[in-house]
Amino acid sequence: GYQTQLALLGGNASSNEMWTASFVANPMTNAFASDVVSLDSTAGPTNKFVAQMSFDPAAAVALFSNKCDSALLWFNQAAGTFLNAVQGNSDGGATQQRILGAFDPSKHSQPGTHGVDCAKNVVWAVLDHHSLFVVGKVITPAVVRWTDIRIAPNGGIALVLSGAPTNQYVVESSTNLAVTNWTALATITLDSSGVGTFTDPSAASTNQSRFYRARQ
Repeated sequence: GYQTQLALLGGNASSNEMWTASFVANPMTNAFASDVVSLDSTAGPTNKFVAQMSFDPAAAVALFSNKCDSALLWFNQAAGTFLNAVQGNSDGGATQQRILGAFDPSKHSQPGTHGVDCAKNVVWAVLDHHSLFVVGKVITPAVVRWTDIRIAPNGGIALVLSGAPTNQYVVESSTNLAVTNWTALATITLDSSGVGTFTDPSAASTNQSRFYRARQ
């Protein structure tokens, strides 16, 4: 293949664990600028780590026109496609930030930070999940936002979501923004105009905050 190299640049294990990395066949027909690697650990996707993969600059230029458009992607089995690797994080990529340059542990410790070092032909990302990874073109996620809120017939909350047409989004809720555990409520598919409505099945409670987010 591309003689791809994988490196773990940072991270702390919370317990003894074994990490494995295996180069595997591309699950799609799309062409990429690196080989595909399956990364996993016995502890499961719980700890933050920094993954870096090298890519073939000639292949990147041929595929993306500019090799600096390269990014680390992960295979989203639910969607059946590769997406920006940080979108697979526990926060759905809500805190993602793209860097042009090498990973700097003193500046880039926040999960969701990712970048490309064009001089060394490597991409990197701060992650908290395991998957199949590959180097592809940087993906700019569609702008997704809640555009309306109203009282539902059941006494709950109805929310209108706007985003990319026909895309599917998982709607999650939480009563505390300080925690990372969000509850998945439903999956909605936006119509051809990029609009969809979600109705919370639970009635609203007096004097209780409830937060919602939508992610792929």
